[in-house]
Formats: sequence, structure tokens, C-alpha cells
Amino acid sequence: MAEKEYQAEKMKHINTVVLTHRRDLPKREGVIAHVNNESVMQTVYPGQSVTGDFLRLDDRPGSLWMKHPKLGELLVHTNKNIFKPGDELVNALQQSKGHPVTLSLDKTGTKLFVVQNGLEVKQDLKTPALPMGLVQSGLINYGVDVTGELKGVYNKGATLEIQTKDGPFFYGQLPGTDLAQSEVSARKMIGKKVELSYGHRGALTLRSLEVEPQLGKVG
Repeated sequence: MAEKEYQAEKMKHINTVVLTHRRDLPKREGVIAHVNNESVMQTVYPGQSVTGDFLRLDDRPGSLWMKHPKLGELLVHTNKNIFKPGDELVNALQQSKGHPVTLSLDKTGTKLFVVQNGLEVKQDLKTPALPMGLVQSGLINYGVDVTGELKGVYNKGATLEIQTKDGPFFYGQLPGTDLAQSEVSARKMIGKKVELSYGHRGALTLRSLEVEPQLGKVG
């Protein structure tokens, strides 16, 4: 057995849910992450809603632990900078410690609901959460293009999600480089076939591969 495989077998296994409004992302198994200062092996599930007995907030913003009826102790990520001390969401969660609580997103991914003991607290999110953990990070070599469908634009255009022939991947802007296109122009290409490459001075460059319809002559 290879050393890496042996180390992976020795890792603690945890179940994780990433809250997302997306319905196209399958669960991922064998995802290595760093949790509570140790490397763990995760099975990561997508979920628009999850219910369990609230245990505690995690050290990372927007994450918490609950006891799920089927999965046992469960780590839940919203991938948003929320659950700050003293806010309404945290108060609702702390009041439900040891009791059932439901976290859910609306169909746009921009509204988070916490329901405990029949009471509902809503948190408005400016943008849908980036589905970290459900999508792998990809690398682009200079001179090599990536093609696929643009699925999402995050971090003001600095992170792009491309559905390639090998599955969905995140591609990020290189540190210290300028964006080759604005967030607005990138969002206009969501759902279209695109080509992605590192352009001038390492800027992440996005180009639509779809032919725009031509307007006919008038008169």
C-alpha cells in the first residue's frame, strides 16, 4: 500500500453538508480538509436544507456542527461570513442547543433561513454562496486554454466556475494581477460556452465561444 493511501486510511472521517441552492452538484467522497487543526477525510453532500440537533458553532465563520439523524455528527458550511457574535442568527442557534434546528436556502441562494422551535430567522445574502467543497480547484498552465460552460462568477469576478468535460472546476485570479474583464461582463457569459486562459501578465481571461445572433438589415 502506498504511503499516501495508508495515511488517508488513518484519517478521521467526517460528514459535511455544503448549503447550496444548486441542484447540479453531486456529493464528493474522499475530500481531504483541515478541521480543528487536523487533516480529515470528508464525504461532502450538497443540500438546500438540513435538519439536526444544533451542537455548536465551528471556528470558521458561517459553519456549525449538528447531530443528524442519519449521518451522525455533521459539519455544515454556508461558505458565508455570517454567525457573528450577538447577531440574530447566532441567538436563535444558541437557544436551540441540543434541539432540532433547520438551515435552508431559498431557490436563488440569497436568503438563509434558520428555524428552531417553530420560529424563523432570515438572513439576506448579497450573492449566492460559493459551493466550496463540492467543486474542485483547477489549474491552468500558460499557453493552455480551458473550455466549457461558465456556471458561476464569484469574488467580484476573481473566481470562475467552469463545467468542463471532466466536471466542474474553480479557476482563480493569480495574486497581484488585474482582472481581464469586469464582473458584469463575466456574468453576462454565465450559461454560455467559454474559453478560459491566463492572458497578459497572468490575468484570467474569459472569452465566449458562442456566435452572437446578427441583426438583420432594416429597410
